Amino acid sequence: MADGDIGKARARATFEVKCTSSVAPNESLELFTSEGCSSCPPADRWMQLLTKDRRLWKTVFPLAWHVDYWNDLGWADSLSSREATARQESYIRAWGRGGAYTPEFVRNGREWRTWSTSEAMPESTKRPEVGILRVEGSIQSGFAMSFQPVTLPNGPWEAHLVLLQSGVTHQVLRGENAGRQLQHAFAVRTVESAVMRRVSAVEGSWTATLQPQVAATNGLGPAADLAVVGWVSRSGDPTPIQITGTPLPR
Repeated sequence: MADGDIGKARARATFEVKCTSSVAPNESLELFTSEGCSSCPPADRWMQLLTKDRRLWKTVFPLAWHVDYWNDLGWADSLSSREATARQESYIRAWGRGGAYTPEFVRNGREWRTWSTSEAMPESTKRPEVGILRVEGSIQSGFAMSFQPVTLPNGPWEAHLVLLQSGVTHQVLRGENAGRQLQHAFAVRTVESAVMRRVSAVEGSWTATLQPQVAATNGLGPAADLAVVGWVSRSGDPTPIQITGTPLPR
């Protein structure tokens, strides 16, 4: 990376972002995928449609988890992680179902099978208010997350924060997708989680500070299309109760 690019990358790492949800629950859409799976490219292309969706970063927050259990089929997905596989496994346990597969979409904590016949993500259905989630900070200093549920009893809560990368293009040389050039959006690059601490019993507010792995983002370059997304869930249940996020400036 040239000196100018290094300076840009460092400046972006220190850029402070702030995002706040409404009290109504935002929409999460998670895709479990792999460059080693020949069935996944259509799902990856569908996910890219959300880059043009008017609801993106307002009420809709997508995450593409690249699992690692297909890496032994002749092509190791460089976007894959054990954390992605573990997240899919946590849904399988919560649903009481056996066996993971790709591609798999999960919308608001529930399996969504009709994506292939949908030209867009369905409009949100009215759901009960859950509370306000705030994310504030930078890659370098860490992100403070606070959650104020609307009802009691509340908690314990877990906070989760990811950095996403879009505009990723890879030429696959081996495996089931050999010869294909694959494009990805909203790929999860770092994952951080923490148990939230109760700040005020009267207000019922909870907080946590999460520090992304800066080293994992150093190789992304200043032109990488990045976003930060945070959500809260209940202990033992991966379903996002509230979610928010924002893109980072280039």
